[in-house]
Amino acid sequence: MEAIQENPQKSISDRLKEVLGTLSVDQMRFVAAMQHTASKKEAAEAVGLEPNTVYKWPKIVDEAILIAAKQREESAREMASKYLLKAMNVKVGALDSEDEVLRQRAATEIIEWNLGKATQKQEVTGKDGGPIELTDTERAKRLDFLLNAARTRRSRADSEGGGGDGGE
Repeated sequence: MEAIQENPQKSISDRLKEVLGTLSVDQMRFVAAMQHTASKKEAAEAVGLEPNTVYKWPKIVDEAILIAAKQREESAREMASKYLLKAMNVKVGALDSEDEVLRQRAATEIIEWNLGKATQKQEVTGKDGGPIELTDTERAKRLDFLLNAARTRRSRADSEGGGGDGGE
């Protein structure tokens, strides 16, 4: 990431081209796979590489991963910014519509964007208002889901260099 900050005049696209030019074909395929996988291990396996191989690669590969992700984020922000004014004009224009339902819907959306959506209470209970009862199988499935979600978050943090304290 430091290389991105060293030369602020250089666009992210230019830096990505420069960095990718130093990588092998396998490294470039790995960088692409990292944009849609949760871990280096998963990305390596997705492109047919041994996970141990990618952990030995130089830091420039990690830089390419970060730059590619940043470029994707900036592209999305640029696109959203470009069309935000147009979208707002459509919503504001709907306030003048002859269709009462459309006017109400537009007004509600604009109010909720600015003030937030009104809190709606929702009570969740089991049969006849009693406690929610889960079978051991349902409980195990839910616990497995939560553990997998936690592993995925941890793996993403590790692959982005933001891992924990190293102890488990």
